[in-house]
Amino acid sequence: MRWLSWTLCLTLATAAAGGKDSPRQPVVLPGFGVGAMDLTVGYFPAKAAGIDAVDLATGKLLWNSKEADKPLVVGDDRLYAQAPVVGKGNQVRIVALDAKTGKTLLSSDPVKLPEWATAADWLQGGAGSGRSFGSAGYLAGDDLLFVWEARTWYAGGARPTPEIEQASRKHGEGVVSVNVKSGKVGAPDNPKLLGAVAGRITTEARNFKQAGRVLGLQERPVKGQPFQQQRFVQSLDAQGAEVWRHEIKAPVIYPPRP
Repeated sequence: MRWLSWTLCLTLATAAAGGKDSPRQPVVLPGFGVGAMDLTVGYFPAKAAGIDAVDLATGKLLWNSKEADKPLVVGDDRLYAQAPVVGKGNQVRIVALDAKTGKTLLSSDPVKLPEWATAADWLQGGAGSGRSFGSAGYLAGDDLLFVWEARTWYAGGARPTPEIEQASRKHGEGVVSVNVKSGKVGAPDNPKLLGAVAGRITTEARNFKQAGRVLGLQERPVKGQPFQQQRFVQSLDAQGAEVWRHEIKAPVIYPPRP
């Protein structure tokens, strides 16, 4: 399994528009955010629900959309994002939002995962949760390549028998192609593209250098909620002084059960 993580050293060159056999990579920002190609706007999981578009120079909220909850990649003035399917924890849709206004431009057919997979709680984890889900999006022409990985494991209290522990462990991964014009979902038909993205799930960036500033994360405990935190994206100048901060969605992490 290969994991793809961008931190301080990501440049616009690595996120350049992909060619026939070279997909466009997302500009990954802290807090599971992604950036516009010119790094003027960042898109982050919103504190309450949906996605926030934030001016990276001022921290101003430009718009919020409730149509999706995980930003994936920006291309051609569109933000492509992952959205849950109501009542179907093992299904997601790819939604295209106007990058400037947040208007919904496209909602794909459902991407169906294994029955045991749970994509809806992608920002929930820890040993006590019993499951995890990761994903990424890459643009290649008229297609978005959606890469996913799901896991489950035993998270009960008592020590399980080997049979129960083994039965609880599941792992799946895959790549599906979503046509960004029609929303149709299918299998990738380009072996080179498939080989370039297979297994490449984006991990969270903690810091990102941009135009003499550093974007980073600040986290605070929530009183009375031991597994919950407040999470902020903050912009610091060259001297380390805060320029702005914006609260975003924080993960819920469950420790091992006793």
